Amino acid sequence: GEKPFYYAIDEEKFCFASEMKALFSVGIPKEADEEMKMKYFALGILKDPSDLGKTCYKNIRSLPAGHWLMHRNGKIEERKYHEEKADKTGDNDVAQLDEAIRESMSRRLRSDVPVGIGLSGGLDSSSLLWYMSQHRTTPITSISAVFPGFEKDESRHIEQMAKRFNSTNIGITPNENELLQDFETLMFHQEEPISSSSVYAQFRVYKQAKEAGIKVMLEGQGADEIFGGYEKYIPWFLQEQIRQFRFKNAAKEKNKLSNNGYRFNWGIENYAAAFFPGTTAQMLEKKAVQRVLKNPWLGEHWKEILSTTNLEIKKPVINGFQDILSYDRNGMNLEVLLRYADRNSMAHGVEVRLPFLNRKLIAGVAGMSADQLIHDGYSKYVLRKLMKDRLPNEIVWRTDKVAYEPPQEKWMQGKKMQEFIHESRKNLVNKKLLSAAVLNQKITASPAHDAENTDWRILNLAHMM
Repeated sequence: GEKPFYYAIDEEKFCFASEMKALFSVGIPKEADEEMKMKYFALGILKDPSDLGKTCYKNIRSLPAGHWLMHRNGKIEERKYHEEKADKTGDNDVAQLDEAIRESMSRRLRSDVPVGIGLSGGLDSSSLLWYMSQHRTTPITSISAVFPGFEKDESRHIEQMAKRFNSTNIGITPNENELLQDFETLMFHQEEPISSSSVYAQFRVYKQAKEAGIKVMLEGQGADEIFGGYEKYIPWFLQEQIRQFRFKNAAKEKNKLSNNGYRFNWGIENYAAAFFPGTTAQMLEKKAVQRVLKNPWLGEHWKEILSTTNLEIKKPVINGFQDILSYDRNGMNLEVLLRYADRNSMAHGVEVRLPFLNRKLIAGVAGMSADQLIHDGYSKYVLRKLMKDRLPNEIVWRTDKVAYEPPQEKWMQGKKMQEFIHESRKNLVNKKLLSAAVLNQKITASPAHDAENTDWRILNLAHMM
């Protein structure tokens, strides 16, 4: 499931490829799925939780991870063959995790060509660099996206890690003009919308890898979905504590997490969600549907689709902390990140390898309790515990998550970018996807990981492949 698999069928042929453009080249119609585009515009979602095989094109499906497909007598059958299994047999969680990462790294370092690593100043890539240093005695080439002067620039941490582990680091600094220049090329390779300009920063990292002669790159994708690294997971963790009537522990962890700089919403509704997960899922579904229906910028064409469609936006029933992690690994979040990495690396002829996506590793962590993953005010606690004597403390105990984040808000305030966005708005208004009223609204410059990244989404929809 790490590589995308797209397929289409018509009266004469069954076609499959790892990129949609290959299917278009043999005559598969390039017809957009307007409902998918509308959900992306209004909610920012890139996968349909009701049908993970849907893409932004009506005639093309994506085979979900862990599935096989059979084409027989003109009919398609999809079946799930892989179910995640939690390994709860181990007593020493840190030792087990160490063994699994070592095994995964040794396999992914097998190569007849140069192997490099995408390095940020965070825990995940720094951990991989440490393991890589145990296998290599020669300098390791690492490549990083850095943004001097930006509040989320990671140059200091990157330089610290590179120096400590004998890595020759190459730093690149993409800018607004380069994004504008490369935007059409980026969208050509990505084929479907992307969440933010962070994807462009990654695109440039792989471009630099090619120029440096690096044919294989290690990356840390999957660690957050395995160890519970995103801030959005914290309420689910606290809800599990409440559900288990561990009120004192929930209060203690909530305060420590807040004091450590984690940002998350918590209110009376979370107490209800702890005991009524099914009802909560239904309420979240209704809320998401209403956000689409009441979006003031929807144009005539999208409104017409809504008038004839029973809009559904499925939300998972989460009974425990591990449930939300499994949902993101196998359903929503991770598959999108893998698409970004595959498209960006293949655009430059570079192979990406992901050591954290190891079956034994995932099974071991999936068998851990929530307290092993979030503890004493820190997310990814078991990984931090494993690396605490191997990496600098300021890396191990960092709580600010960046991950290729560029100064998108500043970029979107530039004159050329504002003109580009305005032209994109006109494009969608002419197609009757957006209301003409949007042309009179001020452009909103948003940070890369902002929940309401509306004008970035408009750029994407106007320039889909």
